[in-house]
Amino acid sequence: MKIILIDSQDSFTFNLVSLLKSLPCEPIVDVFSSSAIDPSILDPALYPAPYPALLAQYDLVLLGPGPGSPLNRLDMKGIPFFWRAIESLPLAVRPIVVGICLGFQYILVASGYTLDRLPTPRHGIVSSLDITPDGYKELYAGLESANVECVRYHSLYIDYSSSSPTSAFIPLAWSQERNELGKPVLMAAKSASSPYWVIQYHPESICSKFGLQTFENILFATDSHIKSRRLALRLTNFDERILSFIEKYKYQPSTVHPSIFTSREQRTLRQRVIQMDPSHDLSTFALSLCDKFERDFAFLDSASAPGSYSYIGYSSADSRRFSYSIPDSVMTISTASSTQEVPISCVADVWRYLADVMNIDIVFDKTLQISENQEKSSKQPTFFGGLVGYISYEAGVVGGLSLSVESESAAELPDFDLKFYERCLSFDFEQSVISLYSFESSDSSADQWMQQMQDLISKTPTTIDTALRDFEIDAGLISTPDEVLYKQTINAAQEYLASGDSYELCVTAQTTIQPRRYESSRENDWALYKKLRAVNPAPYGMFYYTAEACLVGMSPERFLKWDNNSRTCELRPIKGTVKNGGGVSYSDAVRLLGTPKERAENLMIVDLIRHDLSRFCGQVAVPQLMQVETYKSVYQLVSAIQGTEMFGSVSGADVLRGSLPPGSMTGAPKLRSVELLQDLESHNRRGIYSGVSGYWDILGHGDWSVVIRSAVRTRNNEWKIGAGGAITSLSNCHDEWTEMNIKLHTALQSFL
Repeated sequence: MKIILIDSQDSFTFNLVSLLKSLPCEPIVDVFSSSAIDPSILDPALYPAPYPALLAQYDLVLLGPGPGSPLNRLDMKGIPFFWRAIESLPLAVRPIVVGICLGFQYILVASGYTLDRLPTPRHGIVSSLDITPDGYKELYAGLESANVECVRYHSLYIDYSSSSPTSAFIPLAWSQERNELGKPVLMAAKSASSPYWVIQYHPESICSKFGLQTFENILFATDSHIKSRRLALRLTNFDERILSFIEKYKYQPSTVHPSIFTSREQRTLRQRVIQMDPSHDLSTFALSLCDKFERDFAFLDSASAPGSYSYIGYSSADSRRFSYSIPDSVMTISTASSTQEVPISCVADVWRYLADVMNIDIVFDKTLQISENQEKSSKQPTFFGGLVGYISYEAGVVGGLSLSVESESAAELPDFDLKFYERCLSFDFEQSVISLYSFESSDSSADQWMQQMQDLISKTPTTIDTALRDFEIDAGLISTPDEVLYKQTINAAQEYLASGDSYELCVTAQTTIQPRRYESSRENDWALYKKLRAVNPAPYGMFYYTAEACLVGMSPERFLKWDNNSRTCELRPIKGTVKNGGGVSYSDAVRLLGTPKERAENLMIVDLIRHDLSRFCGQVAVPQLMQVETYKSVYQLVSAIQGTEMFGSVSGADVLRGSLPPGSMTGAPKLRSVELLQDLESHNRRGIYSGVSGYWDILGHGDWSVVIRSAVRTRNNEWKIGAGGAITSLSNCHDEWTEMNIKLHTALQSFL
């Protein structure tokens, strides 16, 4: 069985691929962008009759979901030409065709049915199906006693009763809920004369039921047609040059590989383990230790659950910092004493260069060991040194989506800023252990540093200096988002949702603080970080300092954690926020975050992330779906999505690059949503906000958080805080304005 899936730039396409590949027949599924089948890109000398030849290679054609309208030629790209080729074939050699969502609408519109707008779009909404007797005969066979729930992502619908079709389709299922005009909405149908099946909802969604069984039923119902078609095609001599087209244009996952010209350096990893008094708060002690450091450092701080480790990257005189701003032609590499530039032609070159940096063969020193207490621990450290820093939102837009940011405002800070640490400290809160790690090239330098750290640890008080925690800053001028403008942006976003151009748009705005009598220095920035930590502790704290910028962050949201050794990764998106305070209990939060609107926000991002991971992993699971978690300032609706069995040479860095920018900060479908957000946010760069910060570990681990609930110091000594929220068709301006301000206050309060 071979299936061709035509992707219309949707963010759920590879969930469909996973669903199809799990069919008992284990089909081969090739994915093509709808733009790849546009005649304008085909050389007629090479592909004189591309569509019949292409169709001959596949048993089933799936026209997938996507943003936009089937009436808009730009949204459909090459699909109309493809469809005409299908319709021109004799019935005996037509492939099986399945249309999902946008594909459903296109096929029915092309068959003469009327398209209209729903009064209220249904994005991420779960509906139950009212299945017809014809539906139970084939598509829903065996489900007569089941409640078939489906997830809908559409703002347009087929007005079946008002249509005058040229080709009849038989209704198989309607929505049980009626739209505001009192009509049920057509959810599934089949052609009365051709092997065509159309489904309005998304059978591949995590909350849709029986999606696999419906496809099994389609294949069972069309088995005889597939066999007779294959027999007929054997008698037809199609041009085999189309095979080169298939290999050239079908989707292939890209990977970040180090340059073939880079030799693999060998380094020795050394360790020194220090057992601490378990009665002391090791998390607090880590702050006290940082107060004593003479050199620059980066702090990866698990300031609250679920983290059980914190890490410090500690600079040496030779520590290299890598910074790059889009669209510069060079990347800067600097140390304490030198600066050099390397040529960069595109963002992909930056990723390749960083992969070169990490291309080190680590061997373990014979003294390397894990303490007895750590062996008993259920968790192990995942940072032993490597790259620490941030990657901006725009770096993800360009590198992950191949979109341009040329129209955006000028970059205030580098889009990539990472430092390579050959020395680090690991704090195990569960076992009260501090581990020192070094893979410096010099044995004597590593030993000397470890002894200095051990001496410093023995002399450092175990309680934090309260005078520093009570550090005050004169906030000066604070420029917050304009309420009227923000609400106008929300209204404009909802118009895009109503037209079908997006399902969810994460609208954001930034606050600028111009403090008085504030001198930027590592000491002052560190004091501000500790104040933010005191008022709003979070699992993914981050202090990253350079002379030109500083990130002080208390993110509650993990973006991506990976382990190349076990071939696994995990994302934990947050969508849905309620203030923790003012008498709001956990049970109140569960009720408030259990509404269709809040669950739809989260569900859409879960489906988007499942799609992202399915491009790189053989198995994707959702062990935690929309659970309420408690933080000091807010309650959050959190899901966890895990990927296992990474394909071939895929690494965690590939998943990171391919999943940026974070879907929880864009909406879905991601590509179209980002384009719309650039206009909605007046082409102002988000910068570090909405990007990611974290580490890429030398032993094959990585852990990155979304840069939210954070403050960023720019070159001109200003601080910026970004905040926003996911806009859906169920949003209202007042509540969204309130939610944005709740998020803003979690970081802004450290300046007040």
